[in-house]
Amino acid sequence: MINEIVCARCRKPMSAENAPFSCGVCDVCHSEKDKQTAGKARYSLLCWDAIEGLVSIREYGCKKYPSPTSWRNVEKQKYIDAAMRHIVELQKGNYFDHESKLHHADHVMCNMMFISQLDKESTK
Repeated sequence: MINEIVCARCRKPMSAENAPFSCGVCDVCHSEKDKQTAGKARYSLLCWDAIEGLVSIREYGCKKYPSPTSWRNVEKQKYIDAAMRHIVELQKGNYFDHESKLHHADHVMCNMMFISQLDKESTK
């Protein structure tokens, strides 16, 4: 049909007066199951190749440093500096770290993950 209004999430046809701009506000077309999962983390939104890259960085770090939790003993500014060095390399068009042979973006993610975790723990 031409100009048929459908829910962006479940693709069910909707009348013009009930048409939401996003499924996040659409109660008309959602099933009970959708209502039960409302507000819960949607891990399907994550990019799994990027997550695997992050895991590769952690595995590399665990080989390089004696303890898998040694990252907790590093001051936050060092992670900021390291993340910036990797970002600069990306800006230069260098995608892979010479030492680890892993993607600079994965190193950035790991540094930012450590910063995020340390900040969240310090504000609890």
